[in-house]
Amino acid sequence: MKKINKQFEPINKKFKQSIEKIISKVKFNNLVKKYLPKVENKKNISTNFFVIIHYSEHKLTISKILFDRQLINIVDLISINIPTAIIGDFKVENKSDLVSILEDIISLFDISNKPIMLLLGSSFFTLKSFDDSELVSFSEDNPQLLSKSPYLPDDTLVQYSRTTGDKLTSYHRVAYSNKKVMDTWIEVLSDLGEPIVGVTCSCIHLIEAITSKLKKFSILCDVDLSSTIVYLEKENCELNTFKLPFGASNYISTDKKISEQFFERLNNSISLIIKKYGYTIPKDIFVIGEGIDKLEIDNLDIDQKFKKIPQEIFMDFKVNKKIDKSIVQENTSNLIKMASIAEIINK
Repeated sequence: MKKINKQFEPINKKFKQSIEKIISKVKFNNLVKKYLPKVENKKNISTNFFVIIHYSEHKLTISKILFDRQLINIVDLISINIPTAIIGDFKVENKSDLVSILEDIISLFDISNKPIMLLLGSSFFTLKSFDDSELVSFSEDNPQLLSKSPYLPDDTLVQYSRTTGDKLTSYHRVAYSNKKVMDTWIEVLSDLGEPIVGVTCSCIHLIEAITSKLKKFSILCDVDLSSTIVYLEKENCELNTFKLPFGASNYISTDKKISEQFFERLNNSISLIIKKYGYTIPKDIFVIGEGIDKLEIDNLDIDQKFKKIPQEIFMDFKVNKKIDKSIVQENTSNLIKMASIAEIINK
């Protein structure tokens, strides 16, 4: 890898200006040094490198990952806040600027022609499961399917899969997303000119891993700053998501009692969902997301059923010690999400 001062040279002016606006009074050279540690092995001999891009609520996180000997290595990590002029709440507003930002970051990773996986936040997707009595056959134009979409029919993109829980149950699993929004992201990926692995949401795979491990009804809450997505999956593979109109932003406080109120509200909301659908609330409710990282759950006196993702459900991962510790702490949940997808990519 090139020296830090030379790594900065390819960064275009727009990228430099946008970062300087986001991170006040921090020189970009220092930012690069903080987010992109110098790696001793400069040759990148392994061909098992790939890049994972994660985006949710104006936070863009990009990692360079090495899969080696059954261990996932987070080699480099950059996390920045993106102006709304470039990415709105969901849609890419300025594709050329975003492409330039991603190209410059990937060039800093000193790799080329490596696979890229895009992870979008849980709020980009709505998941519904239909049994055979509800949906006889799949069609993207099926009025019944489109009626369940949170978007207008012409704006709905439908992704479909058939899942089987046991000998007696099977479901049509449908993921809804906004077509116009997804088109902008696909265009950005295409313009990067790198091999594309795909576009997905990591929490879909995490809830499946949890249910498979525990072999019982599971709940996963992806907590962002402004919203929370609740994943409910039964052992028979019936999976549905529910969006709650609140996140952690109003509860991030030095006063622990205020932070603890978030979990009281979350518990009440989950209880209402459980009651409505006739489920039995499980012993454990798993939580993840930037909101959880900022609430510092380990320091709170909350209901013990709220737990972090158990690390034994996915492969171990190691973070480069030269990555700044504050960056790692700020991205605890994102690292878990990226590592879980990295494991799937390499299966």
